[in-house]
Amino acid sequence: MIGGSTVSNKNISARIDSARNALLRDGVEGAYIRNLSDIAWLTGFDKVFDSEPAHAIAIDAQNCYFHTDSRYIQAVREANTEKLWQVDALPLTHTTW
Repeated sequence: MIGGSTVSNKNISARIDSARNALLRDGVEGAYIRNLSDIAWLTGFDKVFDSEPAHAIAIDAQNCYFHTDSRYIQAVREANTEKLWQVDALPLTHTTW
């Protein structure tokens, strides 16, 4: 649930496509996103996020990556039901990742 309504996989795919189209339009190869509200909107994951800045995503023309830490990995993997995101909890800072 985001904003009180269920987010379908079709809507998430459309959001990813929209982000990719914006990258293409702007001539950018990829985006690295740390803003939690942007991450929540783009992934559509429910019951994963709190106020902890423990997540980062990266998106390019072919791939969607989600980096988190070990405290959230199970919730993220469970939320990633359609496997739209490549998820990891490598013990790296977001900057190094």
